Amino acid sequence: DAENECKSCISAMDKLRYEIARDKPILLLNDNHTDDIHIWNEYLQKEMDQGKVISWFQSNWLLVECYMYRKIAEAFNLTAHLQHVDPFIEMKQHAFHSSAQAIDVVLAQLNIDIEQTTDPVNNKSTIEQQFYNYMEISLWGNQCDLSLSGGANRSQEHDPFHQVTELKTHILVNHETSVFNYLYDQQAYLLNFDVCI
Repeated sequence: DAENECKSCISAMDKLRYEIARDKPILLLNDNHTDDIHIWNEYLQKEMDQGKVISWFQSNWLLVECYMYRKIAEAFNLTAHLQHVDPFIEMKQHAFHSSAQAIDVVLAQLNIDIEQTTDPVNNKSTIEQQFYNYMEISLWGNQCDLSLSGGANRSQEHDPFHQVTELKTHILVNHETSVFNYLYDQQAYLLNFDVCI
C-alpha cells in the first residue's frame, strides 16, 4: 500500500513538473487534511473570479513558488502512510549541520554583544554597528535558502562576520541606517520585543 502511495507521489510530481513547464493554469487544492486549504482556495477563487490569469509564468512569483511547495505537500497529504513525510528533510538537515559552526559563531558573538551594550543610550554607535552586522548576516543568509539554490547545498561554512565585510559592496540598496534610526527612536518595550521575535 505504501509502495503504491510512493508511486502516486512520484506521479503527482511528474504532473506538477509538466504543468509548470507548459504554464498551465493553477488550480484549487484538493487535500482536506490541513487547516490552510480553505485559505488557499478562497484566495485562488477570488483571483479567478476577478478574471486574473493564474498560471506559472504569468502570476506573482511568490504566489506560484509557495503554491508549488503546497502542491508537493498535497501529494503527500493525500496518502495514508506518507502524510508526515518531508521530501526535503535530508537537504534541510544537511544544510543545518553544515552551517552549525557559523551558527555557533553568530550566537557566541551575540552573547558578547548583549553583555557589552547594557546601556543603550551611552552605546548608540556600538549598537548601531552591531545592528548593521546582524542585518547583513540576515541578508546574506538568504544565500542558504534551498528554494533559491534549486536544492544545491549552499550552507554557511565561513565566519558570517567576515563575510559581511567581503560582501558589503554587493548590496544594491541599503536603507539600514533609516531602519536603525527608526527602531532606535521607537525604543518602546513592545517594539523591541517584536523585533526579537
